[in-house]
Amino acid sequence: MEKRQSEIVEIEETPEVKSFIYQQIVDFEPFLTAKSLISVISKKPEEVDRGKRKNQHHHQIQITIKEDGISLMEEGTSENIYEAILEAKNKLYQKLVTIQDSVVSERDRMAQIKFAQSGIMIH
Repeated sequence: MEKRQSEIVEIEETPEVKSFIYQQIVDFEPFLTAKSLISVISKKPEEVDRGKRKNQHHHQIQITIKEDGISLMEEGTSENIYEAILEAKNKLYQKLVTIQDSVVSERDRMAQIKFAQSGIMIH
């Protein structure tokens, strides 16, 4: 099956959509450094064959995080732009959590839990 390149289209330029995007990408902050770049792109949705009728989503959103030549990307599709953004964010967030869990040892995790339970605050 041939995969075709999706066409990039403009995201709705409403203050509500922009605000929602910013609210969602804040969740990535613990995973980012000063060098990290994050992009939110709207692509022209591809038709999805669902049995006898084709279903075309109205929104296909791609969120990408790049740093030092490494790129992580996920997409969300929906008839509702907010749901498409949320789907892409949740998929990428889950990918980041999985990566973090694989690099943090059990000993480090227990130390973090004990520190959090100690009630000591760092300013």
